[in-house]
Order: sequence, then C-alpha cells, then structure tokens
Amino acid sequence: MRLSFFSGLFVACMLFLLSNGAAAQAQLDVPIDAAGEIPVLVQHLPDWETAQARARYVDALPALKEAVPDQPVLDALPFDGGTEAVTATYEGGARLVIVEYATPQSAFDADAWVNARLAALRG
Repeated sequence: MRLSFFSGLFVACMLFLLSNGAAAQAQLDVPIDAAGEIPVLVQHLPDWETAQARARYVDALPALKEAVPDQPVLDALPFDGGTEAVTATYEGGARLVIVEYATPQSAFDADAWVNARLAALRG
C-alpha cells in the first residue's frame, strides 16, 4: 500500500482486487450532487465513465462492508470523519476498492492498520 497525492489532497489508496462470483451486481449507487457533479473519487476509477454504472460511493464503513461483503480486511479500515470510498466491479467479477483519507495523519494511520491486519490474516 502506498500513499498518493491527488490534486493536492493527501490520499491513501487501498487497492485490491477481489474475485467473488457475487461481485457482479446490478447497477450500484453513485450520488450526483445538486450541481450534477459526480464525486471526484469515482473519477479515479479506471475507465470511470463506464465503471460508474457498476460503482458504489460510500462515506461509512458499514456501507462499504455491504458493497463488498465477506472481506475481513475491511475491519482494519478506520473510517474517521472525511473518509470516503468507491468500489466497482470489472471484467471477470474482479472488484476494485479505493479508500481516500482527508488528512496525511489519517492516511498514515490507516496504512499501518491495514498492513497489520493483512499480516494477521496471512499468519
């Protein structure tokens, strides 16, 4: 996992592909604000114009767990104020999840928590 910078905003991106037969769901939720804008995080998805029809944008961990069920690594994600995520399915049932943190400290902390959780799941 690496810390990245997008448009001056500190971002920690957790990217992982999940093979899951149930991952190919019908159209998911991507909110459009009053000005008709799609959240910027959705626009970070590969081929986002097409993927948005299969994407779900969330700002709470329970909603992410609902969109990506049965993934214990999600329990390691701190979802403090300002944290957002987007998930989308791709060819072959693969799923991509991007989590964005609002501050450098929360991104650093999340990176440490996720790495510790992955190590525990492996061991």
